[in-house]
Amino acid sequence: GDPTGKRRPYGPWLFTIDGKMGLHGTDEPEKLGLPVTHGCIRVSNENITKLKEKYVDIGTLVNII
Repeated sequence: GDPTGKRRPYGPWLFTIDGKMGLHGTDEPEKLGLPVTHGCIRVSNENITKLKEKYVDIGTLVNII
């Protein structure tokens, strides 16, 4: 969780895919890999930050395989 006490269920970044699905970090890393979302793809905050800083910008084509 966030040391400030504020919940950040999407971690530091949330990318929407066609306005229907989210690719985001999480404030509950212990639940990564468990079926606890409503269709989103959750990754570690470290990985979502790396995606934002190095690879993804608005309009970036994303293929999920």
